[in-house]
Amino acid sequence: MHWLRWNRRVFLRRAIGAILLLTGADILRRIFLPSRIGSRERATLEVVLDTLIPDGYVPGARQTGVLDRLVDECEATRQTRRALVEGVALVERAARRRAALSFEALPISEREAVLAECAAAENESLPWFFFRTVRDRAMRLHYTHPLAWKSVGMSHGPQPGGYPDYEQAPHG
Repeated sequence: MHWLRWNRRVFLRRAIGAILLLTGADILRRIFLPSRIGSRERATLEVVLDTLIPDGYVPGARQTGVLDRLVDECEATRQTRRALVEGVALVERAARRRAALSFEALPISEREAVLAECAAAENESLPWFFFRTVRDRAMRLHYTHPLAWKSVGMSHGPQPGGYPDYEQAPHG
């Protein structure tokens, strides 16, 4: 019955071990089983997309329905789902550092600055991966929508056919 003896040192050692074990398990859970995009994250992501693809002389991201398609596409893999969840949290923290209640509450110039910081971050870092994932996929999804390519006078989408005559001078 020696293993049943408890003293302060044994208690502290086991308590610290349990805390470390649970913390490690939580970190692994967040890496391998990232949470889904919730309504709060979707709202922030929509503002990120509005900042990247605003309404102007061509329809913006809201009009071409980029958000739903982007979330569906990114939630299909663990890595991109994690990038969205953690990236949204990252831009929200950046907004709070700028004394705003949320990313949405920032003026457009500050939102652009936050995203520019993400774009300029070290390669393969979370901010860089978040920005590249969102920007690259959002642009592709936006410009394959008929509203986007018709508004700039194109008769067809840029993909999948591309422009086989790209080496020739434009004819008009």
